Amino acid sequence: MLLVGGLVRSDHDADGTYRLDIVKTGSAGSSTIRQSGRLALIPGQSVQAGRASLSIEPGAQYKVQLVVESGGREVTCQEEGGSK
Repeated sequence: MLLVGGLVRSDHDADGTYRLDIVKTGSAGSSTIRQSGRLALIPGQSVQAGRASLSIEPGAQYKVQLVVESGGREVTCQEEGGSK
C-alpha cells in the first residue's frame, strides 16, 4: 500500500486552491484519483492538500501531480514511480 498526498507551505498568509491528480497503471488495469479543494495558508505551517492510498502490484506505475494556485500564481509538483 502506498500513501500519497501533498503538503503546502507558505512564508505568508495566503488563500488558494489545489488539485491532486493520481494515475496508476498496471496488469490489473488503470485507475485515476482526482481531488481538489481550498487552502488557507498560515506562515510557517504545512497544510495537507489531498490524500489517497494506492495498492501497487508488481509492475505497476503511478504518476502524481499537485497543482497549487494562489494570488494569480500556479505551482506544479510531479512525481512518478512504480514497483518492480
